Amino acid sequence: MHKYLNIIQKIMLSIFPIIGFVFITNIIYIYSHANNLFDKYEVKINGNKHIKNSLIINEIPYNNNLSILDVDMIKIQKKIEELEYVQTAQISYILPNSLIINIIERFPMVLINKYGESVFMDSHGILLSINEKSIINYPVPVLSINNDKDDFNDYKNKIITTINHLLLNYPNFYATINEIKINSDIWVFQNDHKTKFYANNNNLINQLIILKKFENTIYPQKQFKDYSYIDLRIENKIIVKEKYRKG
Repeated sequence: MHKYLNIIQKIMLSIFPIIGFVFITNIIYIYSHANNLFDKYEVKINGNKHIKNSLIINEIPYNNNLSILDVDMIKIQKKIEELEYVQTAQISYILPNSLIINIIERFPMVLINKYGESVFMDSHGILLSINEKSIINYPVPVLSINNDKDDFNDYKNKIITTINHLLLNYPNFYATINEIKINSDIWVFQNDHKTKFYANNNNLINQLIILKKFENTIYPQKQFKDYSYIDLRIENKIIVKEKYRKG
């Protein structure tokens, strides 16, 4: 008998704090509503550089008479993450009246000419529309597929892999590239100094690794801008042509 009483006492002792917490929470909730303590909240947005605040606020079922405690943050997060250029959104609040929205935007890595139109693509392969503001904000390489028989989707995964490789392992080279052309099995990169780099579609990453080693070998005596082209297509060979210099 005493054994069962002890078990019941332990259960009650474990339940009472929970009941007390729920009770106090409900009292605070009722009191705050009755006295409008958390009403008329303001929205603060952080992290957005491309997306206008107004576009984000339009996705919030905003009611100035609604208590901040009644805000459905999960619903707001999902709505905002449906916006183009939004990768993730984090929603929180600071009592008594501040709703905080932290935005992580998608960042275009290449501008792709396909099917007669131009679109951005980020490092995850998400296509993003272009406007006057985005063109200025994201000066990225322009990529085009010059064979009408080839479909963009045939190269999409290869483009994603290549761009991510450059961003992670060869960012200095990526930063100087202004144009990428795909001609069936041949990739042509062109930098700001109009130096062209030829590579095969097959084993492309390995050729870029060789290119980086070659750059480290010739620097500082020479730089890529000193060459008209650098051809990586022949295995275990690098063919270069220097630019003509006056005098």
